[in-house]
Amino acid sequence: MGELSSMANYNEKTISKIEFNFFKKFKMQIPENGELYFLEWNHNNNTIVCGGTGGALRTIQLNFDTNDIEAQALGSNQPLTGHDATVLYAQWNENYETIVSRDENGQVGVWHLKDDVWTGGVSRPGRCQGTITSIAWSHDGTAFGIVTGTGNVLLITVQGERLWGAHFDKSFVFCEFYPLGDMLMMASDDGKIMVYDQEGIFYTDIEVLFRHPLAKIMYMKYWSPTLKSRFSRVSVDPEPSRILEPYQPIPEDRNRLVIAFNCGTIQLMKHVDDENPFLLHLPLLRTTAVKWSPNGAFLAVCGTDFYNERHSRIYFVSAYGNIAGFYQHFDMKINAISWEACGLRIAVASDGYIWVGNVRPEFKWGVLEDQLVYVFQTEEVDQYKVVYYDMKTQRKLHSVVMYFEHLTCFKDRCVIVCHQESPGKKHNCQLIIGARVQNKLTTVYPNQLVMNEKCLVVTNMNSYFIWNYESVEGWTTGEYVLEKQLAKLPEENFSMEKRDIWSFRWCEDDSNSLVFKEKQKLLLYSDGSITEQRNVMGEIISFGDGRVVTVNFDNILLTPENPSMVSVKETIVSI
Repeated sequence: MGELSSMANYNEKTISKIEFNFFKKFKMQIPENGELYFLEWNHNNNTIVCGGTGGALRTIQLNFDTNDIEAQALGSNQPLTGHDATVLYAQWNENYETIVSRDENGQVGVWHLKDDVWTGGVSRPGRCQGTITSIAWSHDGTAFGIVTGTGNVLLITVQGERLWGAHFDKSFVFCEFYPLGDMLMMASDDGKIMVYDQEGIFYTDIEVLFRHPLAKIMYMKYWSPTLKSRFSRVSVDPEPSRILEPYQPIPEDRNRLVIAFNCGTIQLMKHVDDENPFLLHLPLLRTTAVKWSPNGAFLAVCGTDFYNERHSRIYFVSAYGNIAGFYQHFDMKINAISWEACGLRIAVASDGYIWVGNVRPEFKWGVLEDQLVYVFQTEEVDQYKVVYYDMKTQRKLHSVVMYFEHLTCFKDRCVIVCHQESPGKKHNCQLIIGARVQNKLTTVYPNQLVMNEKCLVVTNMNSYFIWNYESVEGWTTGEYVLEKQLAKLPEENFSMEKRDIWSFRWCEDDSNSLVFKEKQKLLLYSDGSITEQRNVMGEIISFGDGRVVTVNFDNILLTPENPSMVSVKETIVSI
């Protein structure tokens, strides 16, 4: 079986942050004043399964051809009938094109795709007494596990055959498979997690650092690449027994197991035996859903405010526990969240609607005269390729670097910063001016870079580093602590109505003009007036001589080895 590699090539090293915005909503057919409680996006066939109040359960495909947020554009839309109570959850088995669902009465539905139609039914698994609280598929889709609030555990094959069952003096709240050995992780309401193999033999207890009498484990997931469907027409891996890694490999120190609590706390681990888990606390959040990005580099964590359930928040968290992005909505109760396979869109369930939004990574890039410079991860762990794409001739060159951190460009020069393996947390700044290359080490972590023809400035929250590479004295440097060096800058008032600015660029030949994007709409500011232009996609990379050049990095990073001029657009501005 092969794994999908359809996500845009970005991770915590190749972007600075993540922005997010909703652009469309779809009304679902559920009872009046009902709610959608879950949705899951299939990465093989781009179908969403969703459900909620009144036994509602259906599969849909979405169409994004229109810009009208209210317009309905559903592709396939098939109800799965059989549940007579609120459906709380459903999960895809993408390998076997099967869905398993559960409702609040403990009924389980199993659905199979045949001739493009979902068929199946709802029943209660035999020998499984008590209310079913969680169901989960194994990674390869050959089995699924069931746990109940009365301590029963049942493991069943995809064909419906019983593998093993047991009863524990526990009240289980969640279960999930651990793909290494296809072991079942079972979380109980006392905050403990047990791990058993497929034969019912105990393996280990997972160390849980967070304890609170009101905190409950509401989600667990060990990230692993999504497998291609057995029925896919795309060729699959010729060696199904080998351990697969995705196109974007995972560094050994990256966390892959998330344990989420209902109170905004998440625990990140490399594996079930990790002795150094990482805890992240998101304040005043009632967690409703957590999902790994398709490449395992980020988590989307959503929930509502402790004091106002209509105030919803979405956090984008790196696998290392750093917050990469944040979004909030003041009149929406988000119950569920799921990523599209490309990693550039997210769907959420709120009330009776599915809302779809753009995930907008701030990629690290630069422009070197006529060359577009960007970076992506290769198939080797910790190895990155810096691409120099000539936007006139469409020729491309590249260089391979290890432990990439950041890059920036100015006119004919470029700086690439990489982490050094040597002790001291050093970062190497490599200056490239034509054939001339110089290097300088710094201990300042490069959160932000800016350069001109004379110097480079590297900054983070606590300190900054200045490299005067064109000073009279030669190649000089200095590192400074911010709190000792802050200076008050002169203020200048500028009046403009509040706008949602996505990108902007000053004019190269007129210091009184700039262009900016309000979402996708391009606008020109010149001598105190604003003129609307056309809609454009991507980042503004240059503005001069009445022309604006934009680049759609989303498209480029979907196939980074083969950039295309289709992603580069030139727009003539009108005054």
